[in-house]
Amino acid sequence: MMEKQCGLKPSVQHYTCMVDLLGRSGCLSEAEDMIRSMRVKPDAAIWKTLLSACKINKEADMAQRIAEEVLRLQPQDSSSYVLLANAHASGVEEKEYNLTHHSEKLAVAFALMHTPPGMPIRIMKNLRICGDCHAAFRCISEVRNSEIVVRDGSRFHHFRNGKCSCGDYW
Repeated sequence: MMEKQCGLKPSVQHYTCMVDLLGRSGCLSEAEDMIRSMRVKPDAAIWKTLLSACKINKEADMAQRIAEEVLRLQPQDSSSYVLLANAHASGVEEKEYNLTHHSEKLAVAFALMHTPPGMPIRIMKNLRICGDCHAAFRCISEVRNSEIVVRDGSRFHHFRNGKCSCGDYW
């Protein structure tokens, strides 16, 4: 592929640079496809480049598969284990962040599944509601045609017909 596009005979270093660029831009599948289609044998360095991109992009499942490729080539290399552990930890941290910082979204989702349409939904929270959740509740109240009342650390927010009682100034 690279030979046809630029007329050069690529080396593993050329491929490693391309994998790094693709990985940093979030195109992990394309980067893996490039490695697997190389005419030269991929080395551990190129696989580690993709493994590092998996950590950055929080792709723990892909990181597991790529780590196996690295370990097949360099079973004694401890850096692969560290990169894999970091990729798993990044995914867990993101899930924990979403659960602790957007728990009111989970509460509203649960309420939507278990209450009939038109019934008001009431959520209590001791921290200030974030802008993302505030906007989501405005939309949900309009689409669902329900009232959503959220008590955050400062006030009550009454969402009805896509509007909030705070006038979007909270």
